[in-house]
Amino acid sequence: MALIGFGCFWASVAAVMAGGVMDAPSAAPREAFLDRFWLLVGFAGVNFLSYTPAVNRFAEAHSQLAVRFVALATVLLLVGTGLLAGGLFVSPFVRRALWLAAGIGLGIALVSWGTLWTALDAERPDDRASALAVAGSVALGAGLGTFMLFAPRTASLAAVAVLFAASLVLQAYASRQVPVPERVDRKTSQRRLKLFSRNLLTPLVAGASFGVALALNALLLDAATAFCALLGSMALAGVAVVAMAAMHGGVPRFSLIERASFPVFGGALLALPFSVGLLRLALLVLLMADLMFYLACHWNVLVALSYRHHVQTAFHYAQGLIAPVGSIALGWGAVGGLVFACGLPVDAAMPLACLSAAFLLMLDLAIVPYASNKTVEAIADDGSSQTHDQAGRWRQRCQDVAATYGLTPREQEVFALLAKGRNTEVISGQLFISAHTVKTHTSRIYRKLSINSQQELIDLVEESRDHIFVGNR
Repeated sequence: MALIGFGCFWASVAAVMAGGVMDAPSAAPREAFLDRFWLLVGFAGVNFLSYTPAVNRFAEAHSQLAVRFVALATVLLLVGTGLLAGGLFVSPFVRRALWLAAGIGLGIALVSWGTLWTALDAERPDDRASALAVAGSVALGAGLGTFMLFAPRTASLAAVAVLFAASLVLQAYASRQVPVPERVDRKTSQRRLKLFSRNLLTPLVAGASFGVALALNALLLDAATAFCALLGSMALAGVAVVAMAAMHGGVPRFSLIERASFPVFGGALLALPFSVGLLRLALLVLLMADLMFYLACHWNVLVALSYRHHVQTAFHYAQGLIAPVGSIALGWGAVGGLVFACGLPVDAAMPLACLSAAFLLMLDLAIVPYASNKTVEAIADDGSSQTHDQAGRWRQRCQDVAATYGLTPREQEVFALLAKGRNTEVISGQLFISAHTVKTHTSRIYRKLSINSQQELIDLVEESRDHIFVGNR
């Protein structure tokens, strides 16, 4: 359900950005471009506001109510924007206000999706399934958006509203099927987020490059071709993330993601200004697909960090998305400024935009070398590093027992501490969760292992270890 709902969300976003379903048939390119800029501003503004303490306190207290109210209002705003584009009203101020409000609603929906993915990731034995599901949702979004390539404008507009509404319904349904993530107070969450925050420069450069690519896609191609190129890029990105997650068994090292994506989009940026015809189209598709691949992997890293470090999810995703989403708006606006404010032809603005993005990429690689963020790099080592310390054998036996009985990642953490003889109070302090939550996980562990006490749990681990030692002799 989450995969389908997230796919519906991305299909609606793609249709709004490149499908032209909310543009008047006679709309000038400058007006259509500026409308989308306000959409991106609203989309990025949500993450900036969610990062502020006052808004975050409100979101923590009324998260589900606020998300559903604003998201449902966004469906009406999308339809209203389409009606405005059809000529019902002509006020540019009202039209742009609706585009801005639609971006705000989409941004809130994205942050709320992050909360759901965190809960889903916590209930799976590893993050491979979550990474594959995110990739599948991106590819599914491309498939769902294909309908709007051939449908009449009215049907496409209705499809956008239906897809977005369906994503909200499926999100609400999926949220009821998983436990609510443990609430973390704002101060504790802020402290952990400062400790575990990713370096913002790399996603900032990637987001700005993606904004440049989206803008060039809109300005160089007609509406139908631009939409088709965007959908093709989404499909390629989804396949690439699936391949990466399948090969590495989950979320790989972030330095590996950068090594795989940066040479491709750096080369595409350098080659794009000197290409024509089908080669230019192919390079645009490759550039957007590679950047979507990077941003999807960035999302998977945010999901993994959110669960493993037990932070307040709305605040965490707002922080993690400020740089890439905000810089998408900056990249889009920079290209628009060159073309519409400075009066440069698109073919003259393209080399400036592409070479500037390529320069920022090289500068980023010089300032932020691969594997510089130890917290993100530790994701890939989270399991293996634990098995090679002084208590490696004991921890390995705990992992074997946990895998045999299908314990969730959070249950595995509690199980490992119970096997060491820790009590509820100590476990609560070490994992930053309430005593009630510890007792709930302990009860589930006992039920899965068919035991009734902590001593039986320790005996079970001991017997498992002895059995393996005997087998090795």
